[in-house]
Amino acid sequence: MGFRDKEFRRSIFVIALPIIIQQLATSSLNFIDVIMVGRLGETSIASVGLSSNFTFIYICLLNGISTGASIFAAQFWGKKEVHHVRSVLGFSLLLSLSVSLLFSFASIFFPGRILSIYTNDPEVIEQGRIFLRLIGFSFVATSITFCYSAVLRSIGNAKLPMFVSVFALSLNTLLNYLLIFGNLGFPALGLKGSAIATLVSRLVEFGLIVSSVYIFKIPLVFKRIRDFFSVGSGFVRKYFITTIPLVLGITFWSLGLNFYNISYAHIGTQAVAAYSVAGTVEQIAFVVFTGLSGACNVLIGNRIGAGHKDKVLSYSRSFIWLAFTGSLIVGACIYLLSGPVLTLYSMSAEAHMAARTLLLLMSCFLCVKVVNMILIQGVLNAGGDTVFTLVQNSAAMWAVGIPMAYIAVYRLHLPIYWVYIFIMSEEFAKLIIGVPRFLSKKWIHNLTENTAYPNQRGQSEEWIENSM
Repeated sequence: MGFRDKEFRRSIFVIALPIIIQQLATSSLNFIDVIMVGRLGETSIASVGLSSNFTFIYICLLNGISTGASIFAAQFWGKKEVHHVRSVLGFSLLLSLSVSLLFSFASIFFPGRILSIYTNDPEVIEQGRIFLRLIGFSFVATSITFCYSAVLRSIGNAKLPMFVSVFALSLNTLLNYLLIFGNLGFPALGLKGSAIATLVSRLVEFGLIVSSVYIFKIPLVFKRIRDFFSVGSGFVRKYFITTIPLVLGITFWSLGLNFYNISYAHIGTQAVAAYSVAGTVEQIAFVVFTGLSGACNVLIGNRIGAGHKDKVLSYSRSFIWLAFTGSLIVGACIYLLSGPVLTLYSMSAEAHMAARTLLLLMSCFLCVKVVNMILIQGVLNAGGDTVFTLVQNSAAMWAVGIPMAYIAVYRLHLPIYWVYIFIMSEEFAKLIIGVPRFLSKKWIHNLTENTAYPNQRGQSEEWIENSM
């Protein structure tokens, strides 16, 4: 078992723990930012929310590009081919920069037209136009940060993205406090102040992560311009075959998630309130397993690249077992703490009862959701089996989960907790589809083979030793 392997145990702390800390910091500081913007009124909240609809599309594309890069980088790192890791980073940077320039151009020059797609309220469009235009200046820096952070985690360096991200988020929160309300002698700029805070923090984050790579001589330093272009046709083909399903998967998931949210809203305001409260608790619980999934993805990818198939299977089983047992413990904590947590919210008796029931159900279904997350995002994606996971996720959501939600809400008119049970059929469908695939071992694809790279020379062995 992988538990007895020193490398396996080390990866839990070296990779998973920094990701967990980063996710906790992100959730906490974003929550504070939402509260501060919320004090500006409904128009400001709507302006930020509608701007986020546009930027969400951009973030989805960046996620797909950077995740694809991380899969290849992890396998090349396991194979000790550092020059190929740099080539992967260079190609993903070129791709993400191309996307970011398009979105940046649209946000800076046509923010009003973009927002008019979502609303015809002139006040919301006017405030949102200023916000979106300023945010647009940060897109290029954000794309570079995404790629560097993803590849750094793939080579086992999760600490640097964690420290930089936590610092940038803290700076963003501080600047929001100073610039939104005009505290400590700063001008009160309202929503414009929030946009400036976001822009400054993202530029600082970009500067810190890139400069740190060069200062600490991490093996992602580009010495020549041509390093950006040193990829072969075989790699480009494999990269797009791997990455496009990731982007499509995120897109289909976001559309399906919107349908679920619309269904909850159709039940009533109390149902939405109950699910919002319970869902927030569940998201916090998932932070731990997000880190575990990241460690799984990196370690499995490293072992595939190194050609250690026995360790790939052993580590995979260990991660899945760890996810299962850990989710049972966290699920029990959710149930035991549900009472005290709900006392923090002011809700009607019906909404309180619905939220309490939802937390009970979430604690019961958590193990299935967590195992699916580790199996799909951690194991199968690390093996480059992204086409299968696209089909698996899409089929489970659109052929099972969404029809069940439609029946529960629009035909049977069930309460929120019964609707949640119906929707959980999606998770069981994923498991039924995913387990046979895992057992078949057909998900293991060594993406480093036959990539047709140009001949390169690098000090792979030395750089790897110096970076650990």
